[in-house]
Amino acid sequence: MQKKITFPVSHWGKGTEVQFMPMNKMVPSNQVTSCFVFAVHDNKLLMIRPPRGWGLPGGHKEPDESPEECVRREAFEEAVVELGKLDLIGGWEAKKIFKTETNAKYPDLAYQLLYFAEVEKIKPFRSDFEVLERALVNMKDVTELNSSPTFEPVFLYTLDKYKLNGRSHFKLSG
Repeated sequence: MQKKITFPVSHWGKGTEVQFMPMNKMVPSNQVTSCFVFAVHDNKLLMIRPPRGWGLPGGHKEPDESPEECVRREAFEEAVVELGKLDLIGGWEAKKIFKTETNAKYPDLAYQLLYFAEVEKIKPFRSDFEVLERALVNMKDVTELNSSPTFEPVFLYTLDKYKLNGRSHFKLSG
């Protein structure tokens, strides 16, 4: 049984309220601004380190791109990996409280989606201006690299959902 986890509300700047929410169906593509992936290989989490610090691969969706195409492209661009089957975990719902210069280009209600996938192919890493390092991190060490109060509940929720507790290996069915 899934544990009850509370996802905190945070603010991006002064005009946008954000909260993670589990999802089992897709939101309208025109409300999706970016996509990220919780990618696993040998029961380790794929993480990247851009200049701002360690996190999950992902980024902004191009105008004519589906969310699935976005997350696959971003994982390849940032971590030089190819992903297997994608499963939607949920997303960060971003509600515009009031319009600011920073949030003006985004919809009043937008989503940053989070997918789950196994890494199928790992290619030689190339560091560039956007990503300095990639790593496959033991699950018990992940929160040492990203200790954000908004990341930890999402991480724990995903561990529980996919039974990634270090004792079992999973396979997505179907």
